[in-house]
Amino acid sequence: VKTDRRDAEQLARLYRAGELTPVYVPEREDEALRELVRAREAAKEDAHRARQRILKFLLRHQIEPPATIKRRWTKKYRVWLGQLVFPYEPMQVAFDEMLHALNEIEQRMGRLEKALVQQAATGSKASLIQALQSLRGIGMLTAITLAAEIGTFARFRSPAQLMAYLGLVPREYSTGLS
Repeated sequence: VKTDRRDAEQLARLYRAGELTPVYVPEREDEALRELVRAREAAKEDAHRARQRILKFLLRHQIEPPATIKRRWTKKYRVWLGQLVFPYEPMQVAFDEMLHALNEIEQRMGRLEKALVQQAATGSKASLIQALQSLRGIGMLTAITLAAEIGTFARFRSPAQLMAYLGLVPREYSTGLS
């Protein structure tokens, strides 16, 4: 039998015994920054999908870039894509729409990245973000993501506790006899 009253009594007993661990509730500003980071990540995934759609379209129609173009998605490659002409209007419209969608996504990513740069410079977590960036291997985006997702590092008593929270502490879990 499950009731709210029994749950409340059980929670009260656990609290009195010191068996409950506190849960970190992020500030609204932290949540807002998380949403911005996640929106940029979603836009990045959308751009990847849009590029894949274009590549699959070209593959279906056996269209390959000229030998002078060594890598995809460079300026030269994009110019070549913009100059492609298809024999049937529906194909041309479909391809143009795919290119247009990719351009819109890239513009959205630019706006989101501009907002992230602004947050890194003047937002409530700017000092933490700049401190994290001073560590080798941590760029702006990683620093912003860490600041947004972790919130405050003060809630961890030691580096080991932070590493355990992040899942970076190796530990053995075995079943059965020794």
